[in-house]
Amino acid sequence: MRLRLIAFFGLIAVAMAVAGWTMTWNRAKPMKVIGVLNNAVIANKSLEGLRQGLAQRGWRENETIRFLYAGPEPSPDRLRAQAREYVEQGVDLMISLSTPAGLVAREATQAAGVPLLLCPASDPVAAGLVTSLTHPGQAVTGVTFALQEPRRLEWLKRLIPNLRVIWVPFNHSDPSPTATLVRLREAAAKLDITIEIADVRSMGELSAALNTIPPSVEAIFIPSDAFLASQTQTILTAAWARGLPVTTPHREGVAQGALFSYGFDLTALGRQAARLADQILSGTPATDLPIEAAEMDLSINLVTADRLGLAVPDDVLRHAFVLGRE
Repeated sequence: MRLRLIAFFGLIAVAMAVAGWTMTWNRAKPMKVIGVLNNAVIANKSLEGLRQGLAQRGWRENETIRFLYAGPEPSPDRLRAQAREYVEQGVDLMISLSTPAGLVAREATQAAGVPLLLCPASDPVAAGLVTSLTHPGQAVTGVTFALQEPRRLEWLKRLIPNLRVIWVPFNHSDPSPTATLVRLREAAAKLDITIEIADVRSMGELSAALNTIPPSVEAIFIPSDAFLASQTQTILTAAWARGLPVTTPHREGVAQGALFSYGFDLTALGRQAARLADQILSGTPATDLPIEAAEMDLSINLVTADRLGLAVPDDVLRHAFVLGRE
């Protein structure tokens, strides 16, 4: 009995010592500061995932880590001002939540030597953010995603075999959709689909474009554009009035009522990026970290399919994350 008591109190002493050491280490660990740049509301989901992932790795906000984030800012000039301010405040890491934000962040961080984490960027090589995915060549790393538009168009044709004309709102000032438009046109030609493009760069232009969708259009295809993806609900409202199916680049759009997406989950992508952020904040140079690819999947909203009178084949459902199934 005496030996057991000695062992018991010995364990308590060890535990207290470890706890004391941990508290001392946490107090001694310098606060890391992260600046966040974002130009679209929908990208906040990536930040949520990143925060979750960092917390899982032991980073505690306002204890060992602090975020500087002013919220989504669609104005490039104001976004540049934010980036300069974050650099002047001595951030340890800059995070961009979209390709346009990444381009602004790269301008501000390169001269200052601040590492940049893309969370995400579409085709960062084509956008001019890095020279290579495996060897970015600058203090830049992050998460990208594979070219999704051609494959997503194939799924749309699979769900609507007689499809002939799609409407694509398109923001030519965003290099993400611009870099993929050529491949989307190639895929459409192979599937005998005509693309009607509307150049949209603001809410006013989007509203005007939605009111002038050609009568021949049979579906709406939202590209991987953070601004347009943030306006999914507005696009869906116009589409429902005409009985048009909508496909989005993110699962979040399917949850809002789009027919389907073939792409990535923004929150999961943020958690993936958190592992890279943890490595950078722990001392690994960003130049040593290749850019990773997000996992892509098919998501289908069966409630929307029923509303549109579409029967989704079982073999398609077997490949999909399904919403609206009882």
